Amino acid sequence: MVPNTSLSPSITCNYKDTSKANLERKRRDQINDKFEVLKSLVNKDGSKMSQEDVLFAAVLYVCGVQLEVPKCESLGPLRNIKEMKRRREEVRRSKQTVAYNELKQFILTNELGTEEQREKLEKLVILDVISDYIRNKLGQDYLQYIQSWSAYNSMLSLTAFSTPTDSEYGDEEEEIIDVIN
Repeated sequence: MVPNTSLSPSITCNYKDTSKANLERKRRDQINDKFEVLKSLVNKDGSKMSQEDVLFAAVLYVCGVQLEVPKCESLGPLRNIKEMKRRREEVRRSKQTVAYNELKQFILTNELGTEEQREKLEKLVILDVISDYIRNKLGQDYLQYIQSWSAYNSMLSLTAFSTPTDSEYGDEEEEIIDVIN
């Protein structure tokens, strides 16, 4: 007798093997990759940063706004480790939500990205658009620096001190020679 292989995947396989779990894993990996890109743009000293720190640094860079850290409401003493972890996770998510909302507003106000991206501002799209904005801004700042440096060098070469000719010394040269002798 041949075993019945027509059973649904939810019955025959584990949740970790389902396509929904794979899609979620892929989405998380994409978000983590975007965070690494954004982190490399806003973290010049290479120090360790959490995702919330990266978002807050991005908000500070693009908006010039130092976000207030959401306060965790104290509900009395913590009863157990599980409750402490739950509260910490609430604060973490709250921080991310505040930062994402600020970046989303910046994108909409400045009409960054494509119209299609602005219509669907999910975390992945927000991270992508903000990374592109910072990358372009850094490139523009670098170009302005190079242009300023070139202009400064050109100005120096135009106003550089020329060496005087013998005729420009005139009688002063003869007086100096007389004093030496």
